Amino acid sequence: MAYENKKVFELVNDAENGIIETPEFQRAFVWNAKRVAEFVDSIYKGYPIGMLIFWRRPNENVKYIVDGLQRITSMCLIFDKTPKWYSKDAKSKSLWKEIKRRCNIGVYIENNEIMFDQITAKNIDKLCPITKILAGGDSLIKLAEEYSFKWNINKDRLADLFFNLKTKIEWYEVQCYIIPEHFSDFAHVTEIFERINRGGVEVKISDVIITRLVGFAWSGFKNDFDRFINDLIGEGYITEAEKYKSGILQIFSAIAEPKDPRLESILRKKPSEIKETWGKTKTIIREVFRDIKEQFGITPKDLGDPKPFIILCRLYHKFGVDFKDRLPFVFKWFILRVAGAYGGYGPAMSDLEKIERSEYLSSAIDELCKGLSSPSTEEIIGNSFRSRLSTLLKILYFKTDARDFVERDLKVTDNNMEKHHFFPKKLLRKYTTEKADLLPNCIIISSTTNKKIGDKEPYQYLQELNVSDEDLKRHLIPLDQDLFKVSRYNTFLKKRAEILVKAIENYLTNLEQNIDKIDLNIIYKK
Repeated sequence: MAYENKKVFELVNDAENGIIETPEFQRAFVWNAKRVAEFVDSIYKGYPIGMLIFWRRPNENVKYIVDGLQRITSMCLIFDKTPKWYSKDAKSKSLWKEIKRRCNIGVYIENNEIMFDQITAKNIDKLCPITKILAGGDSLIKLAEEYSFKWNINKDRLADLFFNLKTKIEWYEVQCYIIPEHFSDFAHVTEIFERINRGGVEVKISDVIITRLVGFAWSGFKNDFDRFINDLIGEGYITEAEKYKSGILQIFSAIAEPKDPRLESILRKKPSEIKETWGKTKTIIREVFRDIKEQFGITPKDLGDPKPFIILCRLYHKFGVDFKDRLPFVFKWFILRVAGAYGGYGPAMSDLEKIERSEYLSSAIDELCKGLSSPSTEEIIGNSFRSRLSTLLKILYFKTDARDFVERDLKVTDNNMEKHHFFPKKLLRKYTTEKADLLPNCIIISSTTNKKIGDKEPYQYLQELNVSDEDLKRHLIPLDQDLFKVSRYNTFLKKRAEILVKAIENYLTNLEQNIDKIDLNIIYKK
């Protein structure tokens, strides 16, 4: 039978007991609390929520979700039941715990109607968790008594509302479709998944490529891909998986098909070639990420975007030993790229084409650097803490070996070193309307030291903390103490920006000679 109707509570029970499962090509749960609340409201009001599509492998009773993962997971959330796919190991249990935390839905009464919203620290006393209502039984009466007092509503009326809510959600019927057997081989199912989701706003080209690879080339690719991504997160190179998935695939495609590095080009490879190239890609990514972190103190998560690393990985793939031996020279391009070329810092496809055309590493870097320039004083003053240039500041701090003003063993790469204000934000609010978050006012110190600084003027706290001129030089700060008064804030910004420009130019000059250092004596030479 291709079609069947299932009640919500039946779907939840099936998901909890493993009768409903997720296949290898499915995506993660991505809905936020607002989407879940809207979904529950639709069920409560009897609105259509769309058909669920399942697939059965031959000789199996398990139904695999092809379309409907977000909806079924949301059903399990509001019933406080753990789907089987989130109870298999410690990692999946931890993910489920986090999903429950960020998608904790409650109800409240407005104009005698039930409403749904996310439970937060601010409204926790005003909302009743929907999981308590759907638990049902005798507890529903007690729950109505408890919230009738909080909400100043008749307890019998509230009990009726709660019971009505529970009944409507539990017994809501959802139409389900089981893919017929003649379309149930893995390749057909992934093709169906891709076509269903291609029109949705949540599915990216990376999801489609992974699905196609799983269906037509290597069924274990998604598991291996996810494991590699999670390893990179655990090693501190990247943050959340979704943000970097496309970039990792782009590196894969640039290595798999250098002459046509579009993501779709991966699909032209034979299964054996895909496995071999993916193994090579993982090795290159680890090598490049590690080398850049060790020599320059940054990772893709510092940029918030892995795209510049795509070019570095392709350079390493093509030029190998020469890349490793001349990493400072290569990094000259990276510095210029981060500094703000082309109005953005993601690599254009033309960058990969330039590498493909180049016979030698030096000519590739020369081509990549054409049209790029280091930032001006005005550009640095015009950028904020959150701009890409703040990553450049971190690189400069790493090369000058800048330390915390108090805890001198703390370096810029330590976890508790953060961006703070040289002129404290609270101080500037008292005396000036000028922006506090401009890049020249950024220093990297520990939160403990920042608390000691408080809202004091720099000339005061620098003396109290015994910060030396050598310390200030490593932080690339002007030495003129007259600039450390709030009345000279604008002049300080200009002078600090000038020093940062000198530091960048000095570093780029040295990198051109394959010398990996910043010469502070030259920068502070009068």
